[in-house]
Amino acid sequence: MAISTESGNLAWQKVKTAIEKAGSGQSNPGVVQAFKALKSYLSQHKRNPDLQFVPFTDADVTGTDGVVIADAPATVYAFYVVKSGTSGTGTATDSFVKLYDDATDDSTAGDGRVALPLLVANDIEFYISPDGLPMAAGIVATAHTSLPAATDSTAGDAGPGFVLLGA
Repeated sequence: MAISTESGNLAWQKVKTAIEKAGSGQSNPGVVQAFKALKSYLSQHKRNPDLQFVPFTDADVTGTDGVVIADAPATVYAFYVVKSGTSGTGTATDSFVKLYDDATDDSTAGDGRVALPLLVANDIEFYISPDGLPMAAGIVATAHTSLPAATDSTAGDAGPGFVLLGA
């Protein structure tokens, strides 16, 4: 997917909706405050950059080679996932949702940049980079059974989430 940014304010509306729907439908105050702080920082110190909100599903990240979030260089400002799997609560099986600096797949271990551990049902994890994490080739999101391994997680072991990125 090519990068297609829009007004930061529109992207932030999508972020707000996504984190309000997470897990049991109750927003987690810690998550809400962290994302508010990122929004404030980007608005005040980074001139409110245009952003792209890219959602993904459990099926996207547990599939072979993961899902392409961006097929061109991009900057990751936030990465968020909730372990709700396909059932709405997720499984108790460990899953590590990862971002790779790659435009096509998750086949090169050295391309891994961020991993979020999902260890219990309804687990919510996120990564925030106020200055942005540069991805030179593109972005692929995937889920694996352990942190160092590249064995794909099974459907239901991960969950939906999103990546907030800029050009």
